[in-house]
Amino acid sequence: MNYCKICGAELVDGKCPNGEHLKKMCLNCSFCEESDDSLFCKNDENLTAALEKVKESIPVGYEIENLSLKPIALKDPCKKCKKWAMNKDVVLKELV
Repeated sequence: MNYCKICGAELVDGKCPNGEHLKKMCLNCSFCEESDDSLFCKNDENLTAALEKVKESIPVGYEIENLSLKPIALKDPCKKCKKWAMNKDVVLKELV
């Protein structure tokens, strides 16, 4: 038998019947960094995607020189992200 390693419930179709225990959000993401009481996303894939969107918005006949972006403080660190990676230190600390 398979059991949920978080709550011990028996798995149904390979999943815990109590739902997702760990919400994939900025607060427990390994790319999230705290500075000056604010949280920032330091994921290079997210930064690259944002840079590409900026480049796509440039009108024909113009080019950009020396363009760089830096992350701003996260407005809602409880949102889910497709680029999430678990911060094991945070999760283990919360479970203990």
